[in-house]
Amino acid sequence: MNWIVRYCLILIFLCGISTGKSQDVFHQADSLFMAGEFHQAGLAYEWIIYSGTTPGQEARAVLGRVQSFKKLSLFDQAGRHLDQVNIFELPDSMRVAIIYETLLVNYLSGNYQEVLSRFLMARPILQKSDFHKDSKLIQCLSQMKSGQWALASISAESFIELSAPPEKADSLITQFYTLFDTLQSPRFKNPKTARILSMIIPGSGQVYSGYLGDGLISFSLHLLALSGAGFAFSQGLFITGWIGGFGLLQKLYFGGIQRAAELSEQKSRLNKEIFIQPASAYLLGIAEMSN
Repeated sequence: MNWIVRYCLILIFLCGISTGKSQDVFHQADSLFMAGEFHQAGLAYEWIIYSGTTPGQEARAVLGRVQSFKKLSLFDQAGRHLDQVNIFELPDSMRVAIIYETLLVNYLSGNYQEVLSRFLMARPILQKSDFHKDSKLIQCLSQMKSGQWALASISAESFIELSAPPEKADSLITQFYTLFDTLQSPRFKNPKTARILSMIIPGSGQVYSGYLGDGLISFSLHLLALSGAGFAFSQGLFITGWIGGFGLLQKLYFGGIQRAAELSEQKSRLNKEIFIQPASAYLLGIAEMSN
């Protein structure tokens, strides 16, 4: 995602025309970042934040701190830092940069509904900025991740029209729909159904979720525990049969119900990723070529 890296480097220096004093303040932090010392750079930016700076300098330091967090894959921490910035005290260019970065780190954190909510609130200012195209891509990818196929299709068309020359846009959109055919969208497994099936026949919920091996193992373990309890009772070992047989059977039964629900959710996520991956890669490729 070179388009993201490119913006990461640009945003560190988004502060307009800086004074000589401001350049001195950021020199060490920027040098550490460019040298790849992201942890140390983050600490240097944080020192600037808490050393009493102007709102513009503070926002620039926050952006630097955020880029350091992103390089370390600490996206949640990056989002928390961005939320601390009072964007209403900032010039328009810095304000929209903070808004865009907030969308990006929430997407990277997997907070797709948060991305969509924030995008709706910030759409008027994003549409008038240089971040319009890339924020539209983040919206589209978040809609895909959320299973909002129809909305994702609309956003994808808008993104392609913003990214490609008019004479190529139609063919690119047609190619996109060959990769993102919503009529072939996956069917998601219902965790509630998986639970109910496992309550009726142990292991059947796992089989329903698409994990035959897990289902057979679960059923076999239930059968083994029940057989062990029956054998113990037949030998007059009532305490052993109750604790070792029925006790184990109870744990297997309720654990199997929970496991079936988890596997159904896991299968749905996997099917979704398989479905959206080609289209997502296609859109990211368009973003690479247009930047």
